[in-house]
Amino acid sequence: MSLTAGSIFLLGISLALYFASGISLTIYNKYLVTAAHYGFTFPITLIFVHMCTNCLFSGLALKCWFNEQLSASPFHPRNITRRAVLTKFVPIGILFGADIARTRLQTVILSCGS
Repeated sequence: MSLTAGSIFLLGISLALYFASGISLTIYNKYLVTAAHYGFTFPITLIFVHMCTNCLFSGLALKCWFNEQLSASPFHPRNITRRAVLTKFVPIGILFGADIARTRLQTVILSCGS
């Protein structure tokens, strides 16, 4: 599987959109839980929606832009071994969980201004 300049560009755009959506959702979550604005009292629900939104948009980007590369990849679901899951996907899952914890911590600590 070789990456062309166009696919690298699309990958960069996808990553930029992923990070932009994560940052904007974090700021919006903080705005919603601030008592001076809405005072929404379910921050875990906001984190869940944030995670689902990131998952949905990431999956959509992969399906739309990288479908051909994914089907030929050794990481396509029909080609994945147990070893690949443990060495490639579990660390990503742990890092994603850490990202969610960091996002929650930022929501609690950072000020949004009133």
